[in-house]
Amino acid sequence: MNISVDLSLAREFRSFLSSNFRDREHRECFRKCVMDNRSFQLQMKFHRMSPGKYFTILFGALDGKSIPHENQVEMVMANSFEYMLNNREVLLQKLQNVCEYDFLKLENKLAQTLPANTVLNADIGVVLDGFNAGSIVDSSHMLLDVLFWPAKQNDSGKIEGIVLHEFHHLGVLYWLENNQRRNQLQQANNGVALAAKLVENIMGEGAATYFFNQDVDVLVELMAESYGPEIAKQFGASVGKATVNIATIMTKFNKDLDLLMREEDTFENMQKITRQYGFSVDYGQPLDKTLGVHMCSVIAKYKGPHELIEVLKDPGAFLDLYNRCARELEDLPMDNRLIGKWNEVWS
Repeated sequence: MNISVDLSLAREFRSFLSSNFRDREHRECFRKCVMDNRSFQLQMKFHRMSPGKYFTILFGALDGKSIPHENQVEMVMANSFEYMLNNREVLLQKLQNVCEYDFLKLENKLAQTLPANTVLNADIGVVLDGFNAGSIVDSSHMLLDVLFWPAKQNDSGKIEGIVLHEFHHLGVLYWLENNQRRNQLQQANNGVALAAKLVENIMGEGAATYFFNQDVDVLVELMAESYGPEIAKQFGASVGKATVNIATIMTKFNKDLDLLMREEDTFENMQKITRQYGFSVDYGQPLDKTLGVHMCSVIAKYKGPHELIEVLKDPGAFLDLYNRCARELEDLPMDNRLIGKWNEVWS
């Protein structure tokens, strides 16, 4: 496990916000420094956002101005910046705490939840994001949002699950990128490729959440401090609602997966279907995470955590293993016909 942490952007923000951040020349100097920062460039790449738009949102929040939003990312980011910058002393403490955090101490906990011989080379950039607590840019680059960091030094343990969650994604990605059949399937622009991507997202989000983020109260507490109590309340309620409605969500997944495998719609519409699983417009828990936690829990309950860890190498085997465990436990098994078709694609 090889980890490097880039804290340069966090330091730039701390210096800027500790001084006369309303001065025009100071802002321009800050903007130029940030523009040249590698972590910031990766952040813009991940969000497909122009630096100009980011600074418009940031400076608008600092000045208390309402900025028109072109999409959901910009709206959530602006709301988060506005809330946090109105609590600037709290943000400054978060920036200080993240610079003092020991990321290397997490290595052993992470290794226990990944297959043996996982190769993990992680370049971590700490950013001011306001949309994602953690973002995987590619197989070796990861971004962490300082807004989600605890402001109290004594609460630093609460961020551990968030950091490990993102590390876990990189570990799973190592095996996915070395899975020849997975790579073959995802070269195509068709429903099967979308189905394969959807399932690996469900598997990855589910496993990371199963191992590190089952304490919803901790997540709600971090969200309340970072994004405000109302958003945190919405998130907490959504997790409880999703748990109650898991049977309905599973029925939807069966239907959508079947549609993707049959390619019964245009590629654009099938893309829209898969996007429904990865993002919640009301600050709720995404469907891929809800489904994934359920599936991983069923596998671990019947086969044990070791079998769950081993199947992370192969998203093609994940659904089949889940279904066999779910049938034994009588806990929301999938359609056998659909699983048979899925297995044929991966053979």
